[in-house]
Amino acid sequence: MALLGAGLFGVLWATVRLTSEPFGGAIAALYAAGAALLVAFVAYQRRAREPMLDLSLFGVPTLAPSFLAALFQGVANFAVLFLVTMYLQGVRALSPLDAALLLVPGYLVGRVMGPFGGRLTDRLGAGHRGARVPGRGDPPVRPSKASPPRVFGVASGMCTFSNVGMIFSFAVALLVAARAVTQPVAFAVFVGDTSLTRVAGADFLYGIHLAFYASVAAFIVAGALSAARGVSRAAPGSVPAASRPGV
Repeated sequence: MALLGAGLFGVLWATVRLTSEPFGGAIAALYAAGAALLVAFVAYQRRAREPMLDLSLFGVPTLAPSFLAALFQGVANFAVLFLVTMYLQGVRALSPLDAALLLVPGYLVGRVMGPFGGRLTDRLGAGHRGARVPGRGDPPVRPSKASPPRVFGVASGMCTFSNVGMIFSFAVALLVAARAVTQPVAFAVFVGDTSLTRVAGADFLYGIHLAFYASVAAFIVAGALSAARGVSRAAPGSVPAASRPGV
């Protein structure tokens, strides 16, 4: 946990600094240190008797693309509401309450459609023959649903990839948007300055457009990975040797 947390922190801090600073030695050092710690984490997990993340599950054909799809979906998804909220308050000068009320219909649609999507996934299967889960109305595209039955719990814990994507979603969106927005404009929007000029508002809107394009690209990658899962050639319920207890 220490290696993973420190590695992600190094990469994330470097990305956040890059939104307001030119790329230089300090940022490069943070990226290098973060990457080195993540490599050390992977090496340690491969040797650990009871790893925090069982990387051997990547040997299951349906799981590797599922985990990566969850990562890219997290990167694409979670910053969207943040950017929309900043647009409604900073550019359209809406109050926080009015901006929040405009977002309610999206949550209602998700609440209504989510259970149907989960049941459809249960009925059609998750891409692993013989590893379907009884209908619970869970959200679709859960990597654990494509795992061998004996390791459902372990695979569900591996859904931390989605959380990592969520963390980096905001940093990536801000980094892309910052390429088109000056610091004074970004500060005026984020603190809710209603005196934002028309030109500054247009600049910020352009930055948001770039961030949305980046999110669309990440969604495309996630969709391609989901489509690439295919059907496992392993026998139903089989588990990679490294993930069996005592191996």
